Amino acid sequence: MRALTGLLVGAASGALMWAGPVAAQTQAAPGGASAATDQTATSVTAEGGQPADQIGDIVVTANKTSESLSKVPMSITAITGADLINRGVVGVADLQKVVPGFRASQSLTGTPVYFLRGIGYYDDSFGGRPTVTTYVDEVPLPFPVETLGVATDLERVEVLKGPQGILFGQNSTGGAINFIAAKPTSDLRAGGGIDFGSFNAFTLRGYVSGPLSDNVRMRLSLEHQGGDAWQQSYTRSARLGEKNLTVGRFQIDADVSDRLTLKLGVNGFANRSDTQAGQLLAYIPQNPANVPKVNPGIVNFPLSPMTPRAADWDVGADLRHHDWFVQGSLRADYTLTDALTLTSLSAYSHFKSDYYQDVDGSSYQGSALKPNGTIDNVFQEVRIAGNVTDTTRLTVGGNYSFDDVKQKSSYLVQEGTTSYALTSFGTAPYPVVFMKSFSKSNIYAAFANVDQKIGSDLTFHAGARYTKAITDFTGGTGCGGDLNENRQQLAITAYINFLRGRATPSLGPISTIPAGGCTIADPVTLLPAEAMFRLSEDNVSWRVGLDYQITPSTLLYANVNKGYKAGSFPAISALLTSAYLPAKQEAVLAYEAGFKTRIGSFARLAGAAFYYDYNDKQIFGSVADPVATVLKKLVNIPKSRIVGAEIDATLYPFEGLTVNGGLTYVDSKIKAPFVNYTRFAVLQDFAGEPFPFTPKWQGSADVEYKWAVGGNASAFVGGSASAQSETYAGLGQVPIQYIKGYALFDLRAGVRLDNSASLTIWAKNIGNRYYWLNADRYGDAVVRFAGRPRTVGLTLNYDFR
Repeated sequence: MRALTGLLVGAASGALMWAGPVAAQTQAAPGGASAATDQTATSVTAEGGQPADQIGDIVVTANKTSESLSKVPMSITAITGADLINRGVVGVADLQKVVPGFRASQSLTGTPVYFLRGIGYYDDSFGGRPTVTTYVDEVPLPFPVETLGVATDLERVEVLKGPQGILFGQNSTGGAINFIAAKPTSDLRAGGGIDFGSFNAFTLRGYVSGPLSDNVRMRLSLEHQGGDAWQQSYTRSARLGEKNLTVGRFQIDADVSDRLTLKLGVNGFANRSDTQAGQLLAYIPQNPANVPKVNPGIVNFPLSPMTPRAADWDVGADLRHHDWFVQGSLRADYTLTDALTLTSLSAYSHFKSDYYQDVDGSSYQGSALKPNGTIDNVFQEVRIAGNVTDTTRLTVGGNYSFDDVKQKSSYLVQEGTTSYALTSFGTAPYPVVFMKSFSKSNIYAAFANVDQKIGSDLTFHAGARYTKAITDFTGGTGCGGDLNENRQQLAITAYINFLRGRATPSLGPISTIPAGGCTIADPVTLLPAEAMFRLSEDNVSWRVGLDYQITPSTLLYANVNKGYKAGSFPAISALLTSAYLPAKQEAVLAYEAGFKTRIGSFARLAGAAFYYDYNDKQIFGSVADPVATVLKKLVNIPKSRIVGAEIDATLYPFEGLTVNGGLTYVDSKIKAPFVNYTRFAVLQDFAGEPFPFTPKWQGSADVEYKWAVGGNASAFVGGSASAQSETYAGLGQVPIQYIKGYALFDLRAGVRLDNSASLTIWAKNIGNRYYWLNADRYGDAVVRFAGRPRTVGLTLNYDFR
């Protein structure tokens, strides 16, 4: 981590030293943009002779080939880097402001969770595979914890909705998000920006780009986010929430020959920010009989005020992240013929994490987590793509991925709390539970896609991918470590002997489990054992579709997709190996029909209706546990479905005024009987319920008006809004897990100088709306994670060319 930080700081110094000569030697070109809003790096084109900011279209690579957004027969939201900065999008979660149907949350352990059109699932392990997969220039970031800082120095972002199982692979049943980094330039340029706002929050960003030789270009981008604490303890004088994040990206593009180009990329981040504390909503003991043994301060701790900043956390705990991530990639494109290109994409990434997360919302160590571990990933893809005839485009390829996930967690529990007290078995309670979850996955895939024109206006699309995934898992409680002088082993030895005596008295008691030994039991032999399983699955994803260009500016399309998400093992602390059995892969059959149209120079519209039919949809449910009552675990819903529709519009009512807006409706339902536990250990059938974290309505809108103020300067004023309806944070629609619907409003105003510099004054959540993204139970506490309060500030961007 120190090496990464030193590299980024040194590179930042070099970039600033280079920026001075660039400014002196290069005059800002008309129509230039700031570093973060580099329009020359975006693929914005003008259609119909209109200016690019009036009715321009974006060239996207959703099908791994460059084509106009308005011609791609699927639902895609694409936003340029300029618009992302203007609308305050600084991370993946902020895409909620600009992408209809996208929702982000966080688990109790702070891991991010992404949803598209209601497709997603809540998981609090950092090795949980998502249903919405994130990429940088087509290189996968397999796990959401690796996406921090991905939004720095972008050309654009493309959000592909619905199953993307052909070209992007499994684990994309909800969709895929492809961040396109701003590219190295053939001319020398540099720029950057400064943000400063409430709680002394600041962002420093900069880039330098240009030629190293006639055939080699480079780009270095750096960003640092800092700031003071924003959460306040409501029982003492203490604050939490400091920001300390450094992000960097380095790229080299080389034209090796007329046929071969190479693109080398290295990106990463170092995060020392504070974790977020939850707001205590209720104390609900899992074992009421043990309440007299619990610290009275925990039982009687005051509940949190319902305001954005209020929270509480353990006294004296180091609540900072100690996380870092680095990824290297190499892309080679070789022109086989004038029509066919061979592409190789290789990548390696490493993620390391170690932090402390308070999960009980009090100043006592009632329940806390200390997750740590690593993720290593190797990815290789080879494909051939191009026009094999004037009417046929073909893509054929294969890829391989290897994931090595090692997660260890210490569950710190106050002695006497009801969560893990084993006093009924004649032993002392233990305040530390050690858990490990190790998995290694080998994933092989082969895919093909064809786009066949039938006449001048009709195109047929078909594709398929075969995937084979093999995952070896080892996990358990106490296996490989004991953080409390063997007290954990003593306690669970007594528990295992209790089971042996009750089930088969003739087995006799076992001796004490040694320190570092496995403290879970095989359910058949009732002997200590690690949970060791292999999950081997395969599937065939496929897609067929038609699109009809009924006029030069109007496209109709219809698609049928079959997609899969890989099975997954839990990261839990259980007492029986059977609790670690995996959830199997989910399958979705998705139907979608939509349109894209342009109305002169006035409007661009897109809409779609969709139906998703699910088998074995994965969802965060629960499994019974003899001590903790229930444990959270990924489970399968036999049958479920989603029905929905969305509309997206960009309007230009008159010169200078731009209006963007989108609305998504999603109706989810569990169709067949599905018996499982609520987070409060109530066994019930959830048939007929909607999915958790799935509001029926989501929408966003943005309005900006700009006008000339003299010379090459213009002024602007604008605002945006995002809203969602109510939902629940768990099965059973338990009132305390209710997530209220909300609307948030942002405002901005400022000046731009020929797009080479800009100054913006902004306010986010201007109404200081109290809202929350999650409400869940951990141990005996129910906590809520609130959204950020109102913040105000200013942004300065500059660009030298």
